[in-house]
Amino acid sequence: MFTPVAEVPVPTLLEARGWRLDSRSLAAAIAMTAERHVLPNGLTVLLQPDRTTALVHVCVGYRVGAMEEGRGQTGLSHFLEHMMFSGTRALPGSYVTRMLDAGAISVNAMTEPDQTRYVQTIPAHLLKYVLFAEADRMANFADSLDADIIERERSVILEEKRENEARPLGKVFEWLADGMLPAGHPYKHPVIGHVADIEAVTAQTLRDWHRTHYGPANAVVVVTGAIDRAETLDMVTRYFAGIAPVPSAPRRLARFDAMPRESVLRVADRIQRPGLFYQAWSTPSIVTSARDHVALAMAGELLGNGRSSLLHQRFATGDAPIASSIDISVVKGRASGMFVISAELRAAPVADIADLLDGAVADFVSSPLPADRLEALRVRMLSDRMRDMESFERRAGALVEGELLHGDADWFHREVRLIRELEDEDIRGAARRWLGRDRFVLMVDQVRPGTVAEQVPLSAPAIADPAAAMIHAPDYHEVRLRCGARLRLARRVGDPRFHLRAIGRGGTAFEPHGLEGIAQVIASGMAIGAGGDDAAALADRASGAGLKVAARAMLDRSTVDISGLRPALPSALALLADLLSAPRFGSDDQVTMVATLAANARGRAGTPAALAYALANACVLGADHRLAGAMPAATDIDQRLTMADMRHFHGFAWQPEETLLLLAADMDMEEATALAEAMLAPWAGWESFLPPTRLDLAPVRSGIRIIDAPGRESARVSLYWRSPHRLEEDELLRFACLGHALAGDFGARAGLRLREELGWTYGVQGQAGELVPRRGPGYGVVHTEVKPALAGPALRELRTIVDGLRGSHPVRASEIEAFRRSERQRLARLNEKAVDTVNALQSGHDHDYRGPDDWYRYRDRVEALTPDELAAAAIPLLPEPDALVCVMTGEARAIAASIAEAGLSDLVVAEPLA
Repeated sequence: MFTPVAEVPVPTLLEARGWRLDSRSLAAAIAMTAERHVLPNGLTVLLQPDRTTALVHVCVGYRVGAMEEGRGQTGLSHFLEHMMFSGTRALPGSYVTRMLDAGAISVNAMTEPDQTRYVQTIPAHLLKYVLFAEADRMANFADSLDADIIERERSVILEEKRENEARPLGKVFEWLADGMLPAGHPYKHPVIGHVADIEAVTAQTLRDWHRTHYGPANAVVVVTGAIDRAETLDMVTRYFAGIAPVPSAPRRLARFDAMPRESVLRVADRIQRPGLFYQAWSTPSIVTSARDHVALAMAGELLGNGRSSLLHQRFATGDAPIASSIDISVVKGRASGMFVISAELRAAPVADIADLLDGAVADFVSSPLPADRLEALRVRMLSDRMRDMESFERRAGALVEGELLHGDADWFHREVRLIRELEDEDIRGAARRWLGRDRFVLMVDQVRPGTVAEQVPLSAPAIADPAAAMIHAPDYHEVRLRCGARLRLARRVGDPRFHLRAIGRGGTAFEPHGLEGIAQVIASGMAIGAGGDDAAALADRASGAGLKVAARAMLDRSTVDISGLRPALPSALALLADLLSAPRFGSDDQVTMVATLAANARGRAGTPAALAYALANACVLGADHRLAGAMPAATDIDQRLTMADMRHFHGFAWQPEETLLLLAADMDMEEATALAEAMLAPWAGWESFLPPTRLDLAPVRSGIRIIDAPGRESARVSLYWRSPHRLEEDELLRFACLGHALAGDFGARAGLRLREELGWTYGVQGQAGELVPRRGPGYGVVHTEVKPALAGPALRELRTIVDGLRGSHPVRASEIEAFRRSERQRLARLNEKAVDTVNALQSGHDHDYRGPDDWYRYRDRVEALTPDELAAAAIPLLPEPDALVCVMTGEARAIAASIAEAGLSDLVVAEPLA
């Protein structure tokens, strides 16, 4: 994917310890080339093969977004995006269902202020079909539009708008636009539109919008992944070249407007923190002022992003910090942009904070930047850009955005050059020009659930208590239903939405050998149909009720989640009853779903990532453990799976007596029980058997193992370990804290050493927790990416850090406090949204919590952690360095040489998975 400037020799250990990334060579190493063609009708085509994948990504982008909409037209681009999935005469019915049935991996679309994109990731053999379908939508949708579907989609869009705006901070960009942009500005209105305009959309307005903006000259087709350039161009030409050209659609121009006035807006919202503070400036168009935009992005990184930034050091550290965190977002746009400072406050917001931020900005623009700090910034930003380009899907996104916004698919490289070329004065000069203008201040107070949140004048008193509690755990009531299932209800007073989750036993750990993937099949009721409905009808039924449905098969359980507006709860329970009592095994939908699952499994089998995952878990947990088996499914499950297999596994997974229903909604227990009894009456258990679990543990096989990935320019270094036994609750807390100190965030030891001090990696990620709730064992993992020549030294450093935690450098009080901060944030948001409430109910069930008091006791244990306690726990909970399991993925020869150079002697040369 990336072409290095020159082969890097294997360094000595001393050289490796002193080595730093260099922005010049890093910029030169970033390469993303695409073949560009323009058809006679004006369609732009971008092709980029990728030999590392067996999949293809297709993105069709149109130069139309919310900014093209005038008065009375708001939301039209987004509405049309929804309707584009309703089918054409050639391909009637749901576009998404059609593509997923055909084997697509993902199908999606997004409307933004400047553009609309339709994206699909598919197996390579579907490319011809998808290109035909996209050309058909471009050419024929307006004439195929079914006016009867508009009302259904109107309801869905209005529900989407309500749901988004009901979330905490769901209207933050609307508040910013209200204060910063003048009337008539193309970004003044929300992308989803105003309610009155959504309600006024007709079939004719949609047809006119499509005919105006969806012509070939206004579009870009990008294809990346497992493609042959010549064959793909032939296919694109065959299907798209015959679409008649239309006059270029009018485009609204880039503009910069001075803020209507310097102003302050104070609002209240259901945030789970004492207050938020935003300070924002209008900035120029990225199209007309790209250099200033990149300079402002660099200024934002220096000013407010990261622990070493000026704003963090000044306001979030020290003896009396006013903020728990500070962030800066530089929002780009074709019309104009925004530079936004956001702070999570430790108390209710006050207007004086704006003057403090102004002073910090003034100090920044007047203080020359040290050369080493500028170089570190360039390296960090260029590393981010390189990481962004690792995915063929992300590369497609960068190509289409460059072409749509800039008329230049190579914009990505222009941005890289600007990051490399901009000097200190360029960065501070842009900040001086744009951050010296009038600014807008938005203060958000905390309002508790059940209180109406509204905009209030600046002079009004704060609504929320600034000394808000740090924990907000849901209480619940539970009953046993007549069908046998338990229903646990948490009431959310004043919330118009609900979230329902059913938890059954059918996790992947119970899958028989050779039938890996059966749990996913059982969890895919929406894809195979249920009751009297096939998959398409079931999807229509859910969308018509405004329901969002998701199902998952996890290691020890299966879940079905359904959410929507409170009046749709009966529909949700009825849908759940059909999914659990009458799945359509043997249907065409089910056969297609299993065939797709098997094809995906075959595509993944043998890849370096799959081999590394299986090998690591075989060494840590044992070759017979489910996590060491086929993922996500057996490659021949489509040949092995029988009707009896599915019926028996479903019966085991969804026995009513073993099922827990979690509901967060504004209703009392009597009402909820009556509703559940009525809707779930058809649900009865099926005949089943109790399968053995695949969770037995074998002795850990430590050592270093290499998975060869030819052509991979970085090495993935992964460390794994597990506790020798199931952890009790206090042990589990200490285990998690140790994992956080090791690699829980950027400020953890591994990240500080490898990233901040040595500059070897963009970051280190890790966590430590319980593999299966209440069953164990404790399971820890750390991942990082480095150059192959640094794989050995990086492992040596990680082992040294683990060894230090076990003895010479035990956990410090500051590291425990960092873990506490993380847990406080999680505990403060346990009940923020309905889905958070359900997640808290599930977590409480996993730990035998009976109510909020147990969460408070957990919070007290977190606050009571001490360095001495963690030092004593580290010996039994963390392994000795040479007892860790390490799996490295990359160029095997280079990695092996680096291991030898680092003086590490426990390389396992070859070992089968079982």
